[in-house]
Amino acid sequence: MYVSNFNRFGKIYRVMMQSPPEARVSPETLKDIKVRTASGTMASLENFVTLTKVYGPDLLNRFNLFTSISVTGSPAAGFSSAQALEAIERVASEALPTGYGFEYAGMTREE
Repeated sequence: MYVSNFNRFGKIYRVMMQSPPEARVSPETLKDIKVRTASGTMASLENFVTLTKVYGPDLLNRFNLFTSISVTGSPAAGFSSAQALEAIERVASEALPTGYGFEYAGMTREE
């Protein structure tokens, strides 16, 4: 369960609350998880959350803490790697929505 974010060494980290598998067998087990209220008393987590079933991937790829995908390619015949990188940067600037970006990894990052 996503709880919060915190900043450490200039990076934003997500805080996720977890419990052992046996403590999260069913939604009813939320009553066993207690949180401290502003007044200092302990209250059941079920008083503060609503569960909604969602579906998603089993695994998320990450690069520099961001959700990512990996794209592998090589220049077409007759084009240099520098020309391919220029084309990638041009298309990315034209096509990627606000908030999206790209990074190079491996040998390409060293070029």
